[in-house]
Amino acid sequence: MKLDQYFLATDMDGTLLTSQKTISQRDREAIKHWKELGGEFTIATGRSMLSAKRYVETLDITMPVILFNGGMVYDYQQQKVLWNACLSQRYMDVVKQVKQKYPQVGIEVLGAETTYIFHPNDIVIDHVNREKLEYQMVEEQELPKEAIKVLFGVPEDLMEEFASHMYQLEETELVFVKTHTVYFEMLPEGINKGVGLEHLSHTSQAEGKLSIAVGDFFNDMEMLQKAHLGVAVGNALPEVKQIADLVVCTNEEGAIADTMEYVINNQDNEK
Repeated sequence: MKLDQYFLATDMDGTLLTSQKTISQRDREAIKHWKELGGEFTIATGRSMLSAKRYVETLDITMPVILFNGGMVYDYQQQKVLWNACLSQRYMDVVKQVKQKYPQVGIEVLGAETTYIFHPNDIVIDHVNREKLEYQMVEEQELPKEAIKVLFGVPEDLMEEFASHMYQLEETELVFVKTHTVYFEMLPEGINKGVGLEHLSHTSQAEGKLSIAVGDFFNDMEMLQKAHLGVAVGNALPEVKQIADLVVCTNEEGAIADTMEYVINNQDNEK
């Protein structure tokens, strides 16, 4: 049995990773077996190059990965950006407005290789510390001209109001998406994981292969819709399950293993 006609791209938090931010033994064994059979495996994450690196190394991922929620395709083997998009400089006006209107909200600006904190709160400080990211504190005049995304750390009791306000600001140059109960992100125009998957599909290791995408949250939906097989984990939002081709077990139970076993057992149906 060979799987060299497939590549699988998975979201991380809530999908590949358990609630403890670990990878289950069942999933580890399934990924190893998948690769032994010739299948390609990669991740599609909102993380930056530095934040995702340790997972790439742990899983021995040799395929390019999708970063920044679709804003970059990066090859760790070649240490090369294969494709990326940047925010328009209009983003600077938005973050300044947010800082003034919502002082409770933390603001983290991500460049290709550097993380900047424009306005700290406990949520963004916890984020950079948990991900072991080096960062720079910056003032208005120091905001980077080239940024790939902005992460807002929003207290849960403020998220509904904040998200409603931000969606009203959405324009052709900027896109907004809720990515977690306390994270809200600003991305370049037209950017999402589905766009990242399209660019990944044109790389040498993926071209001509059938794509499988696995996810759980709003920011995974476009990727699941673009893939040949879109898979929602058991703990996914109802909206994600509704658009998926397949629903498997939860991230705690080994959702990636479930997906891989399904493909192995139904290869003829997936071609």
